[in-house]
Amino acid sequence: MSCFRLRTIAALGLTWPSSVLGVVIINEIHYDADPKTDAVEFVELHNAGGKDVDLSGWRFSSGIQYTFPVNTTLEPGGQLVVAENPTELRRKFTLGASVVFGPYINRLSNGEVLTLRDAADQRVDRVDYGSGFPWPTAASGAGSSMELIHPSLDNDLGGSWRSSGLQVVASEPVTFIASGQTGWRYRLGTGEASSPRSAWRKLNFSEDDSWKNGRAPIGYGDGDDRTTISMQGKFSSVFLRRVFDVKANEIPARLALRVYVDDGAVVWINGKEVARVSVPGGVLRYNSFANSHEAAWEEVVISNPREILQSGKNIIAIDALNTTLSSSDFSIDAELRTPDSGGVSGIPTPAAVNSVFA
Repeated sequence: MSCFRLRTIAALGLTWPSSVLGVVIINEIHYDADPKTDAVEFVELHNAGGKDVDLSGWRFSSGIQYTFPVNTTLEPGGQLVVAENPTELRRKFTLGASVVFGPYINRLSNGEVLTLRDAADQRVDRVDYGSGFPWPTAASGAGSSMELIHPSLDNDLGGSWRSSGLQVVASEPVTFIASGQTGWRYRLGTGEASSPRSAWRKLNFSEDDSWKNGRAPIGYGDGDDRTTISMQGKFSSVFLRRVFDVKANEIPARLALRVYVDDGAVVWINGKEVARVSVPGGVLRYNSFANSHEAAWEEVVISNPREILQSGKNIIAIDALNTTLSSSDFSIDAELRTPDSGGVSGIPTPAAVNSVFA
């Protein structure tokens, strides 16, 4: 195995006191991802000394479980990251050519003991961190990591750490499907939309002549629909499909699905159910009914879009239901976009100089 060389900060002109030469320390801890379903936890080590350190056989013996492979070398001033999921960490953060180790066993808790041992099983470093004061509170729930201010400080003390660079984020959401758009394909619920029943929710489904084109909202009764259908007293559901594009490498960490519904709906993306609004649980058929719900927008945040979306063409499918056959109105529309991201956000710095370095 070739020798791993980690990023150096010598180019920045930073030097360390002679008292810390040769010390490998726990330098950054990211234990509470935002959103929590993102598998991007990590622990960063830093070589504060002036010589290469051979980490072959070194291991984390508490908190997480991980043993470094043979020929792992951490160079002076370098950072090394051990990740919960290296692929997901690279997907979320720009790491360039940095080497990321992992995955490790267990998950980081919101407060626990991390212990690093060398190949002779001698303790090299230990951090008994917490999620409340005096430990950095923004590292819990705000998307920040916990960074050591300077490698000469005692990293077992909460006051030696700060939350990674907090910044105010105010970006426009990316919209994949806007409200009130054309391009919807819909089928009146006089029978099941396909055989098998789930086939119509997939991208590769071939629509027959029973599918029509419409502009949302689709419905009748309240004067709020752009496509009017004759539904009252005849059937209780309408099936809808719409293809949308996602650019390569632009799958977001979260999605906001907004559904304008009167009375209920089930929503799938690429065949996976992502939302139920005002409908019973379990399998619904073409002649099922919704619970009563006056026309209004409802929002659901989808926290795992990377498990659902794909680069290129995607499909959203909606089974919209009325509350009774004799109901006086019905409407359905949908919007899919990234959530509003205004507010304070923390930015961890895996495999890079800590943002709070002083």
